[in-house]
Amino acid sequence: MKNNINFKKGFSLIEISIVLLIIGILISGILVGQDLILDAKIKSAQNLTKTSPVNKIPDLTLWLDVNAEQSLITTQTADRCLEKYVNYQDLLGNERICAWRDINTQKSLGTDLSKKITLNINTTHALTAMPTYVVNGIGGLPSLYFDGSDYLISSTTPNASSTNTLVNVDLLNLLSPSEVSFFIVQQYEGTPTSTSNPSTLFYHTADFLVRSNDRTTANGATPNNYTPTLVFGSDNYRLSITSTSITTSPQILAFTRDATSVKLTINSVNQTLSSSSTSATINNSSASIYLGTEGLPSGNLLNAFKGKISEIIIFSRRISERERVQVENYLLQKYRIKKS
Repeated sequence: MKNNINFKKGFSLIEISIVLLIIGILISGILVGQDLILDAKIKSAQNLTKTSPVNKIPDLTLWLDVNAEQSLITTQTADRCLEKYVNYQDLLGNERICAWRDINTQKSLGTDLSKKITLNINTTHALTAMPTYVVNGIGGLPSLYFDGSDYLISSTTPNASSTNTLVNVDLLNLLSPSEVSFFIVQQYEGTPTSTSNPSTLFYHTADFLVRSNDRTTANGATPNNYTPTLVFGSDNYRLSITSTSITTSPQILAFTRDATSVKLTINSVNQTLSSSSTSATINNSSASIYLGTEGLPSGNLLNAFKGKISEIIIFSRRISERERVQVENYLLQKYRIKKS
């Protein structure tokens, strides 16, 4: 009689090694493929920037672009920010960013090109107060992420003893007393909790602020209304029909203002404002620019922003409608945002 013996055949070490090798090759291929896709996206975005009309429009004051070549400086220590702008290939994601360089090539404000406006860290900064470089940001491109406790600031007073002072720039006349064109690509991710807690994107003295999802009560509106807001001197501009829900989708906010009227477009669509008349002028004296907060009273952030910022463009005059559309079309295409 024949005994039937069942044998379980296992994998040999060689076979297991081959399988692991194949898996490793596949994973490496996927990672390389992802890097190639991201690299292609950034290159395409950079080409759009180079061929955009922005630098050709007169009176360009400030142009910040996360995806521009060598526009960011990263640091691993809170007390040091070296003047060495890195290429995007050197940034893998989640790096703390201590400086964001102006890429405007126009000789604005009468300053030398060597004294470009740069937003950077100051002596009060900690690592946890610096925005983070995120790879998959607005439009699938890298962005800077502000977590509600992050900010950047421009330095106006030379301070040779401060290792954090990267560039000292006098921002006198950064803005016209009555005119401005302001564009920002942002995506809000916060939750305003009170009427006194608007989310400030950009701050230059108490006379010029830009906010996202501002919950401040105005014109008889209920506190639960959310709207982008421009504060220009004593004038406040908000949507006349505000939303009871927070907008967390990517937005291109564009304010254009002169001495007679102001206009807001969101993703290139004109918005009706609660007030479009203008009266106030701004104090455009030398003052720091804050990004992500409305200043630091008593050393604490005020009305901090939570979310992503990818690009900021400012002109020191009210540009024409044709110029505005040109800038917005460039930003819409670059960040794959549809008019809405």
